[in-house]
Amino acid sequence: MSSITYSERIKIETFCELGLSNIQMGVRLNRSPSTISYELSRCQPYQAELAQTDAEYINLVPKLFPKAKVVVDRFHIVQMMNRSLNSTRIQVMK
Repeated sequence: MSSITYSERIKIETFCELGLSNIQMGVRLNRSPSTISYELSRCQPYQAELAQTDAEYINLVPKLFPKAKVVVDRFHIVQMMNRSLNSTRIQVMK
């Protein structure tokens, strides 16, 4: 399936405000819960505009700088993993 669109990101933000689970969001958007979980890990609290900007940046860098590498340091990988685990834990506890 293709990348998440801006309109889907706005819906995800609304679903978060309504307290829907990743599974419920996935069903409504025809996406897997893991895709929703990954998308929600972009920023906490989830903001559609910030997630869209992040996605555009990641896609734009290789086009503008073909030899550049996007580097993610260990701290941010661990931080993203912790946020994702916390988000999943909270959803399971609801």
